[in-house]
Amino acid sequence: MVDHSPAADQSRHLVRTGWGALVLGWRADPWCALARLGLTVLGAVCAPLVAWFGKLLIDELTRGGTAAAVTLYAVAGAATGALGIVCHHLTGYVRARHDAAVTLRAESDLFARTCAYGGLRYFEDPEFQDRLLLAENSAADGPNSAVDFVEGVVRAIVSMLGFLAFIAAVWPLMAGLLCLAALPGLVAELKLANRHVDASMASSAYQRRRFFYRSLLTDDRAAKEVRLFGLGGHFRRGLLDALHGSQHVLVRLARRTALTQTGLSLLGAAVSGVAIVVVAHRVLRGELTPGDVLLFVSAVAGVQGALSDMVGQVGAATRALKLFRCYLDVMREPLDMTDGDRRTPPLRDALRFENVWFRYHDDAPWVLRGVSFELRAGTALGLVGVNGAGKSTLVKLACRFYDPQRGRVTWDGIDLRDLGHESLRARLAATFQDFMTYDLTVGENIGVGDLSRSGSPEHIQRCAERADIHDAVTRLPRGYDTLLSRTFLLEEEREPGVTFSGGQWQRVALARSLMRADADLLILDEPSASLDADAEHEIHRTLRDFRRGRTSLLISHRLGSVREADHIVVLDDGVITEEGDHDTLMLAGGTYARLFSTQARGYQETTEGSYG
Repeated sequence: MVDHSPAADQSRHLVRTGWGALVLGWRADPWCALARLGLTVLGAVCAPLVAWFGKLLIDELTRGGTAAAVTLYAVAGAATGALGIVCHHLTGYVRARHDAAVTLRAESDLFARTCAYGGLRYFEDPEFQDRLLLAENSAADGPNSAVDFVEGVVRAIVSMLGFLAFIAAVWPLMAGLLCLAALPGLVAELKLANRHVDASMASSAYQRRRFFYRSLLTDDRAAKEVRLFGLGGHFRRGLLDALHGSQHVLVRLARRTALTQTGLSLLGAAVSGVAIVVVAHRVLRGELTPGDVLLFVSAVAGVQGALSDMVGQVGAATRALKLFRCYLDVMREPLDMTDGDRRTPPLRDALRFENVWFRYHDDAPWVLRGVSFELRAGTALGLVGVNGAGKSTLVKLACRFYDPQRGRVTWDGIDLRDLGHESLRARLAATFQDFMTYDLTVGENIGVGDLSRSGSPEHIQRCAERADIHDAVTRLPRGYDTLLSRTFLLEEEREPGVTFSGGQWQRVALARSLMRADADLLILDEPSASLDADAEHEIHRTLRDFRRGRTSLLISHRLGSVREADHIVVLDDGVITEEGDHDTLMLAGGTYARLFSTQARGYQETTEGSYG
């Protein structure tokens, strides 16, 4: 009958996790794994043999033996000890190589898995982010600890079997007492391992919050506001509160660990003391030889050391494997969306939203409610709405970062769910509102927009010229090879990088999206939000030329940027309230006309105030 108690289930989970860790360790480097096992066995045999040769040497000396026998035992003991030392150092070298291979394999597999997530659902889930952080931290620790555990158990068993055989020859009862003395330590270490895992889980949220405040206090982008608004002390207190919370958990665990291990050490010392006293009295009675005393003392120390190491390995492996379960959970996490198997054809007809309903979680409010519109191939569609209307969500659905709960998004009549992620996104180019600023060179920052063309300086320069950033780049110390970072140094010369203004960074992001010159759909989400009026006008003039004949989705709070779109859709609270071209919407006198007139009046009042 199968035991389904919580303890039994936990043990089965631990065994399965341990097996998964060992499989990963084997796959990382089978030859290193075999070499570790062989060297471990050989090294473990040496310790009991050294003690045995020591006993023979002492007995030979005390009874006045021959010089040849004394020399033989002394040389044999020294050679065996030297072999043990060599095995120990070789094992350390092989372990370092194997640990490195395991770390590389574990991280490679983990981030291959995260790259396989086609959408954003997991990356916008704080709970998953906590698990991912634990998975990153335990990616290599779990397999390495599992292999270390197997290595330690093999070493302990081989060593103990040899020593226990010698102890049993001197005093059989003592062999059993030493084994019984190890049981409390084993139970205690398992309990401590559970507490270590609970503490790691409890401190994970504190650690993420601590890293958040640390980044605010050191990030050059946050430095201005931190100093202007006097936020340094506030963020520092937040960092210290988070640090205090995590340390409180760990210090409390350290106290329990110290008390438990102190008690176990005293128990071991008491058992050893009693045993040595008994053996010493047997020597006085002539029942044992002085060599037997040396052998027994060595054996007691060896068995207790092996047991202590094994118990410690059990605790360390249990802690690491319980955390490694987070790694396996992430690796086994089902994909957030299925990848289609159809290749995305060139856009000839339209991208359509057909009665699309969407929300980010089952218990969250609807962000989009029955949205339907079409973006005809070769035309420009403007998307307008106040903050929170759902514009960015529409962009995420168009890129298939999420799937709608109801309705569908189609590409020339094909549901995006049926198209392959890579083939769909290869036909898209986008400048997102929250664009990235990479700590890379200017050329790399632009070139990552299309890796297939990133090796073409001419193409990168053309995109920079279209985004009106080329002239600024030519004034940099190394032109397109200048590092845009205050965090890293240029590797070759160890030169510090430079930083761009917000508007210049936006132009770099725009140039990045223009790298895909043959993209079927160009998505521009607030492409000029950080630009001044002259720069905005120039950018939109350039983009008009670039977009001619292309399919474009334009999103902007500045309605002058979308007035020339072929069709404009007004989104309000997740529903479409108006649509048409600029003139039609102005005549309708609805939300678009009100927003446009308000902005135009604001520009006019600003101009009159400047010249009045």
